Amino acid sequence: MSERYNFLQFYRDARWMALKKTHPDLEMRLSDQVTMMPRPISAPGTPSVSGPTTPRESDSEEDSEQEEYEEQQWNEK
Repeated sequence: MSERYNFLQFYRDARWMALKKTHPDLEMRLSDQVTMMPRPISAPGTPSVSGPTTPRESDSEEDSEQEEYEEQQWNEK
């Protein structure tokens, strides 16, 4: 596996060197693009408060609340 890794690393480095020779300003253009790239909408937000969060209710508690609500709605009809 190390031979393959070395070959892939060599190939990547060779491609990078070829790109740098044909496009001398490539690194500068890439770094400018990376800094100008907007944050994706799907990126999670930063937490406003660090520390432990409130534990989530278990499914059984949610089920019992749902059953109580349904029973109440059924009795009102």
